[in-house]
Amino acid sequence: MEGRLKEKTRDFKEIPITKGAFEKIKTYAKISGADECYGFLLTPLEKFDGVIYNAILAPDQRVSMGSAGISGEAAAYAKAEIKNLGYKPIGFWHSHGSMSPFHSGTDNKNMENLLLSLASNVEEKYFGDRKEGYDVEGNDLVFRRGSLEVKLSLVDGDFSFDVKPVQEDYFQTIAECNSKPQLVITQNQMVVINDNGKRLMVKNPCSIQLRQNTGKTIRNLGVAYSIVVNRRGEHYAQIGISKWCNSCERLETEVSEAKLNVLDPEQDISFTKRELETEFGLKVN
Repeated sequence: MEGRLKEKTRDFKEIPITKGAFEKIKTYAKISGADECYGFLLTPLEKFDGVIYNAILAPDQRVSMGSAGISGEAAAYAKAEIKNLGYKPIGFWHSHGSMSPFHSGTDNKNMENLLLSLASNVEEKYFGDRKEGYDVEGNDLVFRRGSLEVKLSLVDGDFSFDVKPVQEDYFQTIAECNSKPQLVITQNQMVVINDNGKRLMVKNPCSIQLRQNTGKTIRNLGVAYSIVVNRRGEHYAQIGISKWCNSCERLETEVSEAKLNVLDPEQDISFTKRELETEFGLKVN
């Protein structure tokens, strides 16, 4: 079930941001003028609705008409500042100065690098279907079919295994489920799983677990945002999605252009231009 985030982002096509947070970003851009500047999009620590409630300017940043960046040390300071304010980051914003707002190659790389960590801050969990067949989970090889789940723990993480047609019948059956599939062990101590005419041979298993395949497992879904503005108040935005892929059994990411959905809540942040100018003087070189 992809409920809360899908609803708030209107099927992942819009970025929800409060009016106060959006006005704050645009004011930062006006103060920066022709130079670029950079910061973070925030949501309260206790919230997981995917809404942007605030924004801050990144500390100790060096800016010019063509770039804005922070060091790793400054990023650590920003993380501490955000937490002390009672927020967590769910995206980043930056100004393009006098240029039109768009995503550059550097912006795309930043989204790619930060998406998973940012998306985890508003991640929701839901139940999804387990994939049948063979899968590697940590140091285990897991086989699922029907109501049977077999987990083979492998020595030293050795994932060497072969799938071959069944040609010989010299196994000793140790477990089976409705005649298929069969878990067997060969004379040379390899574990073998028979599955519809194929044989999976796993080398060096150190333990075997048999359990019920419930058919359900917990999946994760998260979002992250990027907003670009300029001194004229124009904007461009992208939404990144981190979502579990049922068919490939791993997290996948997807980034697309998005509209802003500017919200007008009863309680919103407030600020003055003078306050932001003071912050700008302390954080921007």
